[in-house]
Amino acid sequence: MAYAEMAGAPAIHVMATADRTSTTTPFPTLAARPDLVVAEFPFITEDCLRYYMTGLDAVFYVNPQ
Repeated sequence: MAYAEMAGAPAIHVMATADRTSTTTPFPTLAARPDLVVAEFPFITEDCLRYYMTGLDAVFYVNPQ
């Protein structure tokens, strides 16, 4: 299980993304994206190379399986 700590985030809801180079590799650690509008549900882009999610706290957990 990978995680990324979003310490110092100014809001409770934080948008984060993970980018990968191929659909055969797992997503890496999430990165906070304060420049993005918070989405209601997590989603993956059509090419399956970027994962977007919203967190309610300072820590995001991702299970790439």
